[in-house]
Amino acid sequence: MPQSLQVLTRDLIDSGGALSLGDALQNVASASNTLSRSVAFGTGATQIRGQDVAIFRDGLRDVDFSDIDQSALNNVASVDVLKGPAGLVYGSGGPGGVINIVTKRPLDRYAADVRLTLGSHATKIGSADISIPVAPGLGVRVTGEVERSGSFIDFAEIERDNVSAVLAYTDARLDLAATYENFANRSDRAATRVGLPAAGTILPGPVTVDRSRYLGEPAFDFVDSFGTMLSGYATYRFDDRFALTAAARKTTVNFEQTEIRTLGAVNPATLTVARSRARRLDLNERQYNARAFAEAKFATGPVEHQLIAGYEYFQFDLRVENFNVPAAQVRPISVVAPVYAPSPFAPSAATPLISTDTFNEVFVQDVARVGPLTLTGAIRRVDARFKDATGLDARQRLTLYQLGGTLKLSDRISAFGGYNTGYNANSGLAATRNRTGERFVPETYHQFEVGLKLADLVGLSGTLSLFELTRNGILSPDPVDAAFSVQVGQERSRGFEAEFVWTPVPKLALRAGYLYLDSAVTRDTVASRIGKRRPGAPEHQANAFAIYTVGNGALRNLRLSAGVSYVGAAFASLANTVVRPSYFVANFGV
Repeated sequence: MPQSLQVLTRDLIDSGGALSLGDALQNVASASNTLSRSVAFGTGATQIRGQDVAIFRDGLRDVDFSDIDQSALNNVASVDVLKGPAGLVYGSGGPGGVINIVTKRPLDRYAADVRLTLGSHATKIGSADISIPVAPGLGVRVTGEVERSGSFIDFAEIERDNVSAVLAYTDARLDLAATYENFANRSDRAATRVGLPAAGTILPGPVTVDRSRYLGEPAFDFVDSFGTMLSGYATYRFDDRFALTAAARKTTVNFEQTEIRTLGAVNPATLTVARSRARRLDLNERQYNARAFAEAKFATGPVEHQLIAGYEYFQFDLRVENFNVPAAQVRPISVVAPVYAPSPFAPSAATPLISTDTFNEVFVQDVARVGPLTLTGAIRRVDARFKDATGLDARQRLTLYQLGGTLKLSDRISAFGGYNTGYNANSGLAATRNRTGERFVPETYHQFEVGLKLADLVGLSGTLSLFELTRNGILSPDPVDAAFSVQVGQERSRGFEAEFVWTPVPKLALRAGYLYLDSAVTRDTVASRIGKRRPGAPEHQANAFAIYTVGNGALRNLRLSAGVSYVGAAFASLANTVVRPSYFVANFGV
């Protein structure tokens, strides 16, 4: 395809000792996640090329379900990382790209894998993965994992359970699969986003703050998130040139949590930090996905076509209740010797927020091959509707395009180039109006990308690419009345990316990657913002990873691994005044 794509295999996930999706993404030079896995709802902090991403599961949209348990990798077969807007393939999503989690399927033989993980901070994880063939072509696979761990953060625990089961059938024409997944994640004395002040932790401050310090309220704080996912997949191949594929899913997500946020810097006189927004949140979601498409292969003269046409439906039902704590109860707290409230806060009553987002999308794609040249063209029409209990009933429509091609230069090298688009239609934009009463349209993105792809060139495989990504339709303050916004903001990110795998000898695998990113605000109503760097977008990122497997002797199959990932310095806000320092994460495994 005429776009950068990186696949994290199960073997790579295991070799790196990954315990969360964020850990696994350390193998992608352009990806980053600044949150620990001990913090709930961590996938929302994931970025690719300095931009937010969308999470999918087996090709279907996954809103919040991954956040229930970002550590649940036991049922993951691989992870596809598509870089840049992916509106043609996946519809709505972040400008940074799409992370598609591919789950496991039954094997054609009996197999079992049982693991016990023990570690620091009282880490205890037990998991099992069992595959059983039932009949020719028919099999079942069950996975499960239980964790009862502490963490490096005071009072923060990790108590999670997940189980999945898949029944699948495959023959020469038909593929069928039905999956059930159930995740739960709890912590009785920890909130989700308390945070520590920058001055005193990653920056010099009036006092050094211990990174394990907890600035919430253990008597009040907790998180309890759980959800289920029931999915079905079917593909029928009439012959080598025509097939039909369908998939459907129902997802249920529920979580209750409390949230206290710190506010501002440490007071140098009292060594306290202010706190705000103490609340209890009850959230219930229902998601319905459906996707169907036909695939046809045919020729027009010397040109071979692979034509895909389909329809996608997504409905997102949300009910949220916020129980806010009066500000007088939330006092500043010492960062040196915190004194916690002896009993829980008393939140006020809440008014439910109820909304339904509905997406209907149709798409057509043609992949045309003639000699060494492959051309891709696609179009997707999106109709999004947003309704809520306040009377909102808004529609947003837009059309997405993709054009690109690959040219096979040799058996080992191909050049590629493409233009692809994406969008983010959301209820926040749909519900907001400008000064003259008009609703805003979806934020859109487009990316130009060119590069080279290598396949086993003297043992080296990988991708080199140059890209330029533009975000349009960002809200900016209205210059006439700052209480309103206008949709004129624009950001541009351009850069160079390289990722390689090299196997100089059969038992040694080396991986490495590098990203150079130049991101800036290019249009805004506030003149001082123009030219400022995007917050959280480092200029440089890199990684390197090595795996060596002993081939013979008493240590046969012993695997040694080592790796390091680097994330460069980045600004903490659009003001570009506070810098988050660069950091390394090192991994070693036997």
